[in-house]
Amino acid sequence: MLHGVSDAPLVNIGINGANAIEGADYKDAGVLNPEVGTYDVTVNGILPGGDTTTVIGPASLMFAEGINYDIIASGNLGNDSIAPIILEDDGEFIDASMARLRVV
Repeated sequence: MLHGVSDAPLVNIGINGANAIEGADYKDAGVLNPEVGTYDVTVNGILPGGDTTTVIGPASLMFAEGINYDIIASGNLGNDSIAPIILEDDGEFIDASMARLRVV
């Protein structure tokens, strides 16, 4: 998971109602290894004084076996365009002599 919203505060990432990552700042990334299944995921902005507000979710996400997921919070707080970008990767290469590059 990557916090990619430059004008947003620190965030907590919640999985099924519990914080899985706390206090992530812009450009911070975290790695989670959930079991196969469906999870409710939220991103909660930490407001001055410590209160939080949900900025993404709860979103019900299904994680399949053998798939790697990159979840990026993107957009802009100022124009209310914050949304997740979810990328899936099965890890397979077309040719072992090639590299894979993602541009988001």
